[in-house]
Amino acid sequence: MLFDGKLSCTHRRWVQQSGPVRDITYLQQRHNLPELVARLLAQRGIDVDKVQGFLSPTLKDLMPDPFHLKDMDKAVVRLIQAIEKKEKILIFGDYDVDGATSSALLKRFFDDMEVPCRIYIPNRALEGYGLSQQALETLKAEGYTVVLTVDCGTTSFDALTWAKDNTMDVIVLDHHISEETLPPAFALVNPNRRDETSPYTYLCAVGLTFLFVAGVCKRLKEIGAASPLPDLRGYLDLVALGTICDVVPLVGLNRAYVIQGLKVLFKQQNLGIKTLLEITEINERPSPYHLGFILGPRINAGGRIGQSDLGATLLSTNDPDIAKTVAMTLNLLNKERQLMELQMMSEALAQVEEQTLQNHPVICVASPTWHMGIVGIVAGRIKERYNKPCFVIAIDGKGIGKGSGRSVPGVNLGALAHSARQAGLLINGGGHAMAAGVTIASDQIDAFRDFLGTQVSLNADSNILDIHGSLTVGGASLDLIQSLEQLSPFGPSNPTPLFVIPHVRIIYASVVGTNHVRCTIESEDRKKLGAIAFQAKDTPLGQFLLSAERRQLYHIVGTLNVNQWQGRSSPQLVIKDIMVA
Repeated sequence: MLFDGKLSCTHRRWVQQSGPVRDITYLQQRHNLPELVARLLAQRGIDVDKVQGFLSPTLKDLMPDPFHLKDMDKAVVRLIQAIEKKEKILIFGDYDVDGATSSALLKRFFDDMEVPCRIYIPNRALEGYGLSQQALETLKAEGYTVVLTVDCGTTSFDALTWAKDNTMDVIVLDHHISEETLPPAFALVNPNRRDETSPYTYLCAVGLTFLFVAGVCKRLKEIGAASPLPDLRGYLDLVALGTICDVVPLVGLNRAYVIQGLKVLFKQQNLGIKTLLEITEINERPSPYHLGFILGPRINAGGRIGQSDLGATLLSTNDPDIAKTVAMTLNLLNKERQLMELQMMSEALAQVEEQTLQNHPVICVASPTWHMGIVGIVAGRIKERYNKPCFVIAIDGKGIGKGSGRSVPGVNLGALAHSARQAGLLINGGGHAMAAGVTIASDQIDAFRDFLGTQVSLNADSNILDIHGSLTVGGASLDLIQSLEQLSPFGPSNPTPLFVIPHVRIIYASVVGTNHVRCTIESEDRKKLGAIAFQAKDTPLGQFLLSAERRQLYHIVGTLNVNQWQGRSSPQLVIKDIMVA
């Protein structure tokens, strides 16, 4: 193998993935697929009989019976009872995109059913994450008897105990990992509760919320509801948006949610999404990229540094004036967030380098000057830079840190946070495999960092880069990119194919934008290909590309995309790593 035993410029070992030759040939012939697409399907373990369902997933084929989930029947029956008795219903959501889309989906469902309700999103700075007793006391005084929590509630023991003692029924719709003991919610619907046997552990909150409203409609049909029921397919744009932005595995039902949801989103039936697309000047057909990197950050901006309920308000409103005002506000908040992020990132990287934290199995940085709404983004950036799990913690004036973690494959941060909480190191903590949140006393941060180090091996697979195939410069074509689109949407558990292009020269490299590095690579037969490394100027990868010897041969790894420039389309390599040939 070209790169066996070598380390790249980012100190990673490259491993070429392979699939059984017999399976590749069979897939290619049976489904009339290009050889490379068949190879990638075989690598991903897609059974020959399930290829069509993977390439063209439908809800009709993949939607499970909602009532296979524990407590679903109990939750649905209680909600229908509340509707019939005209009880006051409240939607309590988290302040991120998953929480906002889940809240908006329920609000739109209730509006279509002509059932009064309202959304409550806690203030991130004042109330923190999740359900609180203080919020429930206020809501109880306002006459609410039924509360639906979305994307939170699984670890809200104190609040749910208070609700039970005060005759307030709370239905939890969540996907975060539970503890062994469950809180006393009226109903807790969560595919990741410890006693659950459902295979749908990969759903985010909005995907689960869609199952819940499907369950409500199913029961209403069974009891002969008089009024017409909403067409649930109209909410799939929200489901796709939340699923992409929460970075959950894009397999099974999630693939159907995203593929079908993008079709709904393209019709621009949701006024808030339509308005945000106009403000951000997205004129092409929306893709997972637009959802994850353009719409998502703006919807998140309100919860990070502004008013927590702005995202849910935008996605649930049918008032054009409200939609325009909120969308413009979110766009401005996102610009402010970007400036804050640059400052925090600079300070965090200085801390990592000064304390050589990059040598730890899990990077953990903290500061009293950081904004708690930005910690997750910065953790993600540091994770990408060093290819290691990272926690970033903002400490308030009372010495309490609020932190967010982002992980790499093979390190379950949600489980680590639970273990640290049980060890007495955290005030609160939880999450899922790739992301977690913690609340910690500042004098426990060093002990928390040491705990993480003992739990995660230095030899974890984070220094392995899986490569899915090999290409020539000439083979990186628009036709190939179009063929690969059959496998999209890409994300966790269905990664964007990574290709190595061996034996090429870098004949040009320069900084473009604020910190991207654009290159031209040339093969030995003088064919050229445009390439770019995003957010790379100050990284080892970017510095390597900018200082590369022009006559030296390199192996370069990256993904392919289409570069649109002055009305012309051309293939482009998005560089992820490089090594000397």
